[in-house]
Amino acid sequence: MAQRTEIVFTDDLDGGPADETVRFGIDGTQYEIDLSKPHAGELRSALEPFIASARRVTAAGGGSRRASRPAARRGPNPSDVRAWARSEGSRSRTRAASRPSWWSSSRPPGSSAALDLEPALG
Repeated sequence: MAQRTEIVFTDDLDGGPADETVRFGIDGTQYEIDLSKPHAGELRSALEPFIASARRVTAAGGGSRRASRPAARRGPNPSDVRAWARSEGSRSRTRAASRPSWWSSSRPPGSSAALDLEPALG
């Protein structure tokens, strides 16, 4: 026995036949609605003045008029710490592989407190 499955595309406004799915977004929420050609045209016409004045936003979140700035760095600059460590006599070339004696008891340039990274690394 043969079976036939039929998918009926229905206009979400009036229950009649739909011709397309229209996707749009507002206030951070994305929507889609199945509409006939006349209803899709009505929606596009209603949104047209707003779209004409709006900025397009990319998926990565671009489109903002504000200039972006790099994230604020917390703590001392790592290259300054390494330079300071070399000046204090450290010969270690690997980072965090072997901790010199000054690791948690000294203040490198730019820091406001002694480095104590044992809990974070342990």
